[in-house]
Amino acid sequence: MTDRPDVPVDPADPDAELLAELGRTLDAHDPPSASAIAAARAAWTWRTIDAELAELRVDSALEPLGVRGMAWPRQLSFESRELTIEVEVEGDQLVGQLVPTRPLEVTLVRPDGTERTTRADPIGHFTFPDVPPGTLRLQVTAPDGAVTTQWFSV
Repeated sequence: MTDRPDVPVDPADPDAELLAELGRTLDAHDPPSASAIAAARAAWTWRTIDAELAELRVDSALEPLGVRGMAWPRQLSFESRELTIEVEVEGDQLVGQLVPTRPLEVTLVRPDGTERTTRADPIGHFTFPDVPPGTLRLQVTAPDGAVTTQWFSV
C-alpha cells in the first residue's frame, strides 16, 4: 500500500465512489513507485503560478566528456526574463551567483516540500553547504516576484 491519504468522497459527485474504489484496487495490485509519488508531490507543490520559471540553459554534466572524464565542479545556469541563476555543485556544496547582482532570499526546495533558505550577499553570491544528493530546485524571492528554477538533481 502507499502512504497516500484517503480522499474524502463527495456525495454530490456520482463518480466519486467508483473512482475511490478504483484507486484502492490499483493501489492493492499495482501500487505506484516511491519515485512516482515523489514526482507527483513535486508537481503539486509547484503550484505557485506567480513564480516565473527559470529555464536550464547550461548543465556541464550534459556536455560531451573529454578524455579526462567529468569536469568538476558541475556548472548549471538558469535564465528567466529578469534574472540568471548561476550554480556550481562540488561535492555536497551548492554555490550560486545571481545576475544581476542583488541581495535576495534564495530557497532550496526538495520534492517532499522541505526547504532551506539563505540570503545572497550584496554581490549576489549565495551558498548551501551540506546538500545531500537528490532532486531540488531553487526559488529566488524579490520584491517584484519570485523566480523558480526547473527541478535538477545533484
